[in-house]
Amino acid sequence: GGGAGGGGGGGGGGVLDAAHSTGQSLGDIVVLQLTIIRDTWQMVALLLTAWEWPQLFKDIYGKATIPLTVDLTYLSSSVQDAMQGLSAFEWAFYSASSVCFIAFITLMGIIATEEEESLEVRIAKRDVWRDIKQKYMKLEEDTVKEFTDCENDKEAVKLRDEKLKELSLQKAKEIEGEGLARNIRDKMAFVSLLLVSTLYLPITRGAVMVLRCHRDVQCIWDCATITDTDNSYVTAFVISSAVLIVLSLLCPAYLALVIRKKKKEFDAMYPTDRDANWVTFTSEDRTSYKDVYAGFEYRWVYFQVWIMLFKAVMCVPTLGLEQNGQDQLISSAVIQGLFTLLVFASAPFLLSACDYILQAGQVNIMFSLSISCFYRADPKINSYDYVLLVAGGVTILFQLYQVLFNHSNVVNLSLWSQLEREFSDSNTTHDEEDPHHAYEGSDPHDESKDLEERPSCEQP
Repeated sequence: GGGAGGGGGGGGGGVLDAAHSTGQSLGDIVVLQLTIIRDTWQMVALLLTAWEWPQLFKDIYGKATIPLTVDLTYLSSSVQDAMQGLSAFEWAFYSASSVCFIAFITLMGIIATEEEESLEVRIAKRDVWRDIKQKYMKLEEDTVKEFTDCENDKEAVKLRDEKLKELSLQKAKEIEGEGLARNIRDKMAFVSLLLVSTLYLPITRGAVMVLRCHRDVQCIWDCATITDTDNSYVTAFVISSAVLIVLSLLCPAYLALVIRKKKKEFDAMYPTDRDANWVTFTSEDRTSYKDVYAGFEYRWVYFQVWIMLFKAVMCVPTLGLEQNGQDQLISSAVIQGLFTLLVFASAPFLLSACDYILQAGQVNIMFSLSISCFYRADPKINSYDYVLLVAGGVTILFQLYQVLFNHSNVVNLSLWSQLEREFSDSNTTHDEEDPHHAYEGSDPHDESKDLEERPSCEQP
């Protein structure tokens, strides 16, 4: 909430519009957008493992996506030689699986702890948070309106920003005093969920590669025929099976159940007009795991789970079928194409910039798949490297532009406007009748007094 207020002071109403419309702070919105970008390039990295690509493209993007995929095989040979006892693949797979498992267990514990609170307690917290948020939202909007005619006056703009910053600090203190501030448990939930969603694809990819005896692991183990003496591969086989069952399958299933329970709670509270009320509900929700469903439209509330399952399903044809075979290419293209159609048909996010980021990533992946087909037909043509590099560069620049600048183009802005009108109608103050309601103690009919209290600045 403080981030939204501070952002509004620096950039005008655009950031406030985005934060208010999605029920999220500016920080939450940026984190959501960055996770979408992460998912895009994790999928590109998965395809790099699946079949042959132009070497320059594979080297550059393979190394660039190491932090997203934990694929240490792209490290230099000297670094890999320093990993005594285990190969780079083993280091990455075992480490990522351990961290993801710990994060998942931590997240389950946090959710179980919060579920012990009664519904009445959660509703009481929500009501207090709503009242504080609406009060300061009104004060922020009044402050912006107060300085509407002063955009060309640097001193007035500076004063406006200082007032907005002061309101943000006051709101943070009041939230802290009510015991509603983000605490250690909330931060642990955020970090745990971020780790699970980030490591989900790398560990699923690694498990499928081990079970399939992928060509990249055949130099580590003699996995074509399991023998009694090959204990290292037996260990990897057992761990990979456990990863697929516990993390790749049960993790999204568990999150789906959590979302389902929260959705039933919402349906009971708002039997009608759910699309509009969903924004209000998520903005007032104080549960620490709300990032699983907040930011999505009501009808696409399970979309985060679908993204995880799509990652797992894509690992099967890309890594499980014959390398560079026709079946591998067709099945991967069909699954990816269906998901791309779903992304464009659904536009599942409340903030349209998030939809644009996801759609741009899917277009880039489909384009890369098409270029890979031409490369297979004639791998001697050198221009494919540069075509793929340019397409990827344009995509990431477009995605970063949406993160940095596009915070005002909101899909459900009209819905939020309806909510604001409903709030205004139920407010005891007569905002529509009194244009000077922001100046407490002033006579609404005494325009001269109001002009004295307004900051002096020339009309633009």
